[in-house]
Amino acid sequence: MSRKLLLLFLGITISGTVMADMLDTREKAVVAKKVEINQVNAALGQYANVKDQYFYGSQGLIKRNQAFFTQVSAWINNWKQGMELADVGRSGQIPGAMVEIETLIRNQRIALDSLIAQSRQIQNIGGDSISQAEVVTALPVNLLSEYPGIAEGVVQYGQILNNSVVDIRNLAADSIAELEQIYHYSPRALRAKLKSNLTAHGIPITDALAKFDDLVLYEAEIEPLLLELETVENAIDAYALEFAWFQANSELERGQQLCADVQAKINTSSVSSARAQKARQRQTSLCNTMVSLVDGLANIGLSKAEMAYEYGQMNNYMYAEQCREVESSVDCEKLAVLRGISYDSMMSMTDDELRFYELGWSNLQKAN
Repeated sequence: MSRKLLLLFLGITISGTVMADMLDTREKAVVAKKVEINQVNAALGQYANVKDQYFYGSQGLIKRNQAFFTQVSAWINNWKQGMELADVGRSGQIPGAMVEIETLIRNQRIALDSLIAQSRQIQNIGGDSISQAEVVTALPVNLLSEYPGIAEGVVQYGQILNNSVVDIRNLAADSIAELEQIYHYSPRALRAKLKSNLTAHGIPITDALAKFDDLVLYEAEIEPLLLELETVENAIDAYALEFAWFQANSELERGQQLCADVQAKINTSSVSSARAQKARQRQTSLCNTMVSLVDGLANIGLSKAEMAYEYGQMNNYMYAEQCREVESSVDCEKLAVLRGISYDSMMSMTDDELRFYELGWSNLQKAN
């Protein structure tokens, strides 16, 4: 081969290699750009999902926050109206006033506990929102650099949303601390007003104030424990009706510890003997009922496996219907797994496996 032909051949070969490299570089650039576009689109989609579900959704922060502060306002107004109970006037109807004051303080405690639970839900939803928005706020701002501001704008939207979430969470948490203070000092204000009114009308105050102090002490030391005990008894009752053996027994263990705590508190409290006796009667009734409910479940004639199966069947239809909704609050993948467990396989399960199965049905609702 002549030198001219050899150079021509080499020249063509080199040109082909360069062309291949150029095409490969372009393809890589296109792929890289598609990856960047997909990242930005994913972040935008997640932003929309968080905003629509966690912030503006039917169970989102905005609606929960509005409902929370509507109830806070009503709770505060109840105290304002309750102050009128101290206006016993010339008639000195102290016994009737004491009954109403006791009802007021107890209802306000129950309402405050409900507000605390709602505040915790707001904290949890806010935490989930911030966690879900990490895809948005962690988006590199240098993506799609030939289109300045796009990626950076997405990140800013995410940060603005997160800041709003943090504000709502903090407001709900700070409000509870203030409401606890109001609950602590409002009975004192009632007492001061009662004392002033009784004195102004020449009514003896010693016995009335002693009864008031006894009431406030009882509501502070014993009533919260009894209310918690009632909550446990109600839970056991519900579990027994649904054949939820393991959850009923778990609540019974908690309840029996509370029974001991209530008894110890009554024994050491300085409340009057009359209030202590009523508290003991209520505690005994609740504790006996809890044991009776679980004993009744044990003697119903079903094995633990059969009860677990029945519990699943009772929940099956309800959750299956919810999974047909476009935006379901149910973990439908987990539901499909539970529905796939047959009766025969359950009959050979151990207690630990049955407990896991039962709890699986009770935890199908997505965290709120």
